[in-house]
Amino acid sequence: MGALDRLCSDYDLGAHTIDAVGSHLYQLLAAETQAWREAGYPCEKWPVIGEILDWQTDPETGALRYLRTPQLRTPEVYWYLPAVTGTPHVFDLCRDLYRKPSELLEVL
Repeated sequence: MGALDRLCSDYDLGAHTIDAVGSHLYQLLAAETQAWREAGYPCEKWPVIGEILDWQTDPETGALRYLRTPQLRTPEVYWYLPAVTGTPHVFDLCRDLYRKPSELLEVL
């Protein structure tokens, strides 16, 4: 089971598909990170990561407090990889994201 499947099943987020989000690795990681954000940044190993990332958004307005959107998305992906996926090898990450052998071969 891939990291996205584990996240979606644990937090009932629904599965993203390559057709829905695009086929590039950055697009798939952005979709996974968005699902993680929408679930409230759950992380049992390092719960403070979720607190720090969640603090960047004002709960009343939804506006960012201190950072611009790209400045927040970067640490989200940076922390998503170890917190949710366990920092897999790039090949393992691609194998989890590209489930069809033809898609995996195309990416590699």
